[in-house]
Amino acid sequence: MEKSLYFRNSYADLGTVFTDKNRKICIITDDNVRPLYLDAVKKSLGNVPVFTIIAGENSKNLATLEAIYRFFMEIKLDRNSIVFALGGGVVGDLAGFAAATFMRGIDYVQLPTTLIAQVDSGIGGKTAVNLGNIKNIVGAFHQPKWIYINISTLNTLPRREFISGMGEVVKHALISTYNDYFGYLHKNYQAINRLDYDCMLHVVETSCRIKRKIVENDEKETIGLRTILNFGHCVGHALESLSNYTLTHGVCVAIGMYAALKMSSIAESEIDDIISLFNKFELPHKLEGYAAEEILSFMYKDKKTLNDSLRVVLLEKIGSPYVENLDEKLILEKIRGITDE
Repeated sequence: MEKSLYFRNSYADLGTVFTDKNRKICIITDDNVRPLYLDAVKKSLGNVPVFTIIAGENSKNLATLEAIYRFFMEIKLDRNSIVFALGGGVVGDLAGFAAATFMRGIDYVQLPTTLIAQVDSGIGGKTAVNLGNIKNIVGAFHQPKWIYINISTLNTLPRREFISGMGEVVKHALISTYNDYFGYLHKNYQAINRLDYDCMLHVVETSCRIKRKIVENDEKETIGLRTILNFGHCVGHALESLSNYTLTHGVCVAIGMYAALKMSSIAESEIDDIISLFNKFELPHKLEGYAAEEILSFMYKDKKTLNDSLRVVLLEKIGSPYVENLDEKLILEKIRGITDE
């Protein structure tokens, strides 16, 4: 694994990894993570300025972003400064986008504390904020200088957030054949569910390897390869927006993956194996209370559309994703299969 990606079980050597001692730094975190891990991080980095946001997706907006910019100016960050993002996906996205755009771009470091950030949102350099209830519509590509993953932070993760993270883990196992990841998850699900350290290290590292290889070959989604990481996201983002983010990202992605599977050429026997894996991690594949037409309407607001056409990532078989522009009637029919209609 590249030197810029570190896997640890504490923050003890964070100050040793960070060698740029003459650069101004600050930390962005949230009010859930702050009491759990800020002291340990500051013990390694020193008594540096901290900006704390309210935890949750509803903070990922332009108002919070402006407050962060003003904080940067107040503490007199310059173009040589570094921002440390200590938290989950919301903190990482906000801090990363702020760093990408402040003074036309300064460095930042990811310190992801949730499973979904460690396996997905903290990797790849996509940064963004929401506009109203449209997810990640304003953003930039900005790669972190390095990523420091403390696996032990998963021990304080609420079960709901662990399940959400497993949605992205399962996605990686479905779009790649690397190391028989799908088989590993099936075989070791009990140890993963109890957060066995060795298993979680394997899960996080494997997901990082899968995503990083894809991103390195198509960083800005210009040749289409990186698009496969959006498996389940077209429907998933629509569900997140419709629920006003009361549904977690990974759960929405799981439901979106099931909808995509029903649109795919994959064999029904493989779909059954996939649903079996969903069940092992308490991931749903259907959802009540949402109208298919409303979901479709929000899908058109997503940034994955091209020339008003819906591009959906599908599976030929486990490990073989493909992208296809689908007829709206087919999409609507399959979305009805995930709702109570």
